[in-house]
Amino acid sequence: MKILYNPLMPSDINQADMVSDYQADMVFHGLVKKLGKDVHTFFDMWWHRKKIKEDRPSLFNKIWGKGFTMYGLLDEQDYTVLDRNEHVGEYDAVVVPIHHTMTRQDGHLNSIIDFFVDRGYGRNRIIVVDGWDRDYICEDAANKCTYYKREMLDSQEEIANPISFAFPEEKIREVDDSNRSVPFAPLVPVNQSIDPSYMSTYIYEEEESYYDMYQTAYFSYTSKKGGWDTLRHYEIIANGSIPFFVDIENCPKNTLWNLPKEKLIEAKNTLGGIPNLKEGEWKNETLPHCGVIEKENPGKLENFNLEKWIEYRKFFYDWLKEKNTTTALADYILGKI
Repeated sequence: MKILYNPLMPSDINQADMVSDYQADMVFHGLVKKLGKDVHTFFDMWWHRKKIKEDRPSLFNKIWGKGFTMYGLLDEQDYTVLDRNEHVGEYDAVVVPIHHTMTRQDGHLNSIIDFFVDRGYGRNRIIVVDGWDRDYICEDAANKCTYYKREMLDSQEEIANPISFAFPEEKIREVDDSNRSVPFAPLVPVNQSIDPSYMSTYIYEEEESYYDMYQTAYFSYTSKKGGWDTLRHYEIIANGSIPFFVDIENCPKNTLWNLPKEKLIEAKNTLGGIPNLKEGEWKNETLPHCGVIEKENPGKLENFNLEKWIEYRKFFYDWLKEKNTTTALADYILGKI
């Protein structure tokens, strides 16, 4: 199978703090891991290259999320970069992720779709991936292609397919509980608009120390921030901790589509992880966000059953390795061609 990866993205984008788009980059990484040189693109995608990360690590630190987890994982020869003057050839499908710099650019999106429609591509061969953390969908475009939406409402089922973040398999660590002793991880994710003081828990400058932190904790807080999906959910699982998702009961059915939400609710309510709240005591109720939690002493264990915790942890860890890698994501979006 030969795929053209043709994101809706400025052709001259080069600033490290602007290039990344998690959903688009996860799709690209998964396609390349699955299809290799049969993934063609007119974009350089330099932020995916190992050699550049090795040569210029400070540049990658400027990428969103300090370049952790998703970036610098591929070699230049792993995929095919086309000359911009090259004629667009024939492909089994074209994949058009919407980069975060081009949200609600409906005219540009429709132009790309119409270009391929005019060349005989049916809607099952034009794949649009919309990773914006708002629920807006360009319905005109969605009616002409196979449209995947990340922050998706139940009412949008007729025009779109759900999609969610995925994780590069090579970044999933082997389970190691030798340093696991902390009830809750010290990083407490809170929007600065709620309480900027929580940024004092974001102290990790290196990916290894960030991952090591999650390997010390039985539970790790996560929640909705700008949107429901974030790499943090999966980084927690990849390092053998269990996400304590404070508000997941409010998540729409088709958002965080592939995450085992019911199992996460069970884990939160039955395994003995108890949040330390600023006011009052937790009574197995949904919390509005992590800003209601004491950041200096985020939680404790009560009636904790290690064997049961290990059982749940294995479920989430196996799910990530088997069903939520970037390669599994590529299989998912290619499955409708």
